[in-house]
Amino acid sequence: MASLEELNALFTSWVQMVYHRTVHSTTAMTPLARWDAGWENRRPDRRDPDVIAEAELVKFSV
Repeated sequence: MASLEELNALFTSWVQMVYHRTVHSTTAMTPLARWDAGWENRRPDRRDPDVIAEAELVKFSV
């Protein structure tokens, strides 16, 4: 490895090309397929922007 950037690029490529596409022995699915299946029939839980802003204020004021 010539640099940290090269290592990160190689790792990212491996994750995308090998890890995400290899069937896992326990789930009998690829990680990518399992991720996609987990989102079936789900809707995002959208919060009111004012509630989110208030939560951020509490977090940073503590």
